Amino acid sequence: MRFGTPHRVQVQLVFAAIGAGFLIGLLYALLMALRALVRHSAAAVAAEDVLFCVAATFFTFLFLLDATGGTVRFYLLLSEAAGFWTVRTATAKIIAKIQKNACQSKD
Repeated sequence: MRFGTPHRVQVQLVFAAIGAGFLIGLLYALLMALRALVRHSAAAVAAEDVLFCVAATFFTFLFLLDATGGTVRFYLLLSEAAGFWTVRTATAKIIAKIQKNACQSKD
């Protein structure tokens, strides 16, 4: 019996899940930047949100399928959410500045 091997695998999976959440967060940041630069109707925003959710769900499914054979592990979902949250909070201020500058230049 080797001690530590399963724990190393779990730690690697946690970092991979954080990375997956980071990638999903980058996709969301691109979507928010697009919305800040180009005006969208309510229907277009709703369609973009649905497509983003479908893409994020599909990406998460593929990640879990590859990492754990399709077994849903709560700590991996939490790690992915942490990666997404990190990107979301880091880019929120940048996007707010873009929107503020865009509004000031129009006045």
